Amino acid sequence: MRHRPKASHAPVDAIAALYRFTPAETQLFALLSKGVPMDKAAAGMGIARSTAKTHLLRIFAKTGCKRQVELVALAARLSLNI
Repeated sequence: MRHRPKASHAPVDAIAALYRFTPAETQLFALLSKGVPMDKAAAGMGIARSTAKTHLLRIFAKTGCKRQVELVALAARLSLNI
């Protein structure tokens, strides 16, 4: 019996390269894609919420998303397991 290999998951770095995210944008995208709330993501990154919001707005501009839920959907479509 032949086993099918697990679906490969695109690494966060590949998504970052695709959308030309900065390292901070990459980190925020990864956290938000996991469902981490913005306040906790900012705290975990050691940045102010306002700085995280600026990163988020740049992520939206680069991806064409308008809401965080769209980012999560984008990550799911790209088979991210982060």
